[in-house]
Amino acid sequence: MDPELYQTWSNYETNWEDRSNCCCNVAYFPDGDFTIVQHFIKNITKPILVTLVSILTFINLAYDIYFSTKSLKQLIILEIVSLIIYLCFFFSYWILIVRGPGYIPYNWSVRKLKSYPWRLMMNSIAIYSQQEHFARMSDRPYRASFSVTARRFVLRADHICLWTNSWVGLNNQRYFILLTFWVVIYGLCWFLLRWNWYFVIFRPFKFHQVFALVIAPFFLYMMGFALHHFRHAFINAIHNKTIIEKHNKRNTDDFNRGCLNNFEEICGSKYLMFLWPIPCVCLQPKGDGLYQQTI
Repeated sequence: MDPELYQTWSNYETNWEDRSNCCCNVAYFPDGDFTIVQHFIKNITKPILVTLVSILTFINLAYDIYFSTKSLKQLIILEIVSLIIYLCFFFSYWILIVRGPGYIPYNWSVRKLKSYPWRLMMNSIAIYSQQEHFARMSDRPYRASFSVTARRFVLRADHICLWTNSWVGLNNQRYFILLTFWVVIYGLCWFLLRWNWYFVIFRPFKFHQVFALVIAPFFLYMMGFALHHFRHAFINAIHNKTIIEKHNKRNTDDFNRGCLNNFEEICGSKYLMFLWPIPCVCLQPKGDGLYQQTI
């Protein structure tokens, strides 16, 4: 690396304003005109839109179940089951965003710490092209990737999830797998609990039934899309690979320590594996994302 580049940017402190409140840490970066809430670069238009649409679909399903079920006992059971499945999807989606993949700063090679306090991380957010160049020229953990959009290194980087505007990596890989799984289950629930759809054909239309028919093709597409990604994410987790590593044909045999151990790295202790499918239970991954190798 150019000595001048190293001297200038190795310990450069990025200009930012602390706008934290009682609820969370907030940093505003005037030079880049963006805000980071905790670790997430604020861009929540798409997550809010996805959430609103999903809430509408659940209300529609609950309404349909209510008017098509004659037994009170059956009604309560179906409403509770559909609510639990929806909440599993909901929590998987938002925890994936809130938890994040795990980051280290662009100048990690200077200190090589295992964890960084929030303020120290904000001091090392990459704003300028020189910082990005410094990051690309420096040592980094073997499975970390520098992201221009995240402005940091992403630990065990897998891919950017466009539906959440978030990177998927070490700390939230489990939630991506759960998200795709529960989308499929919720979609199946949404279709299978609508045994009264024949009323739409043989009786006058009702708004909630028309709405259901309109969004049904979208649901089918999302189920197929989620099933495709669940399959790939699950198989990759079994072999301890990431999408980036497969795309770059990088050898990851050294990280493949057997199915259960591989899942432990992203899901937490194998002795708590019965809790892995429950998104509201947050478990600490066994891996730290740093490994012993650097590149």
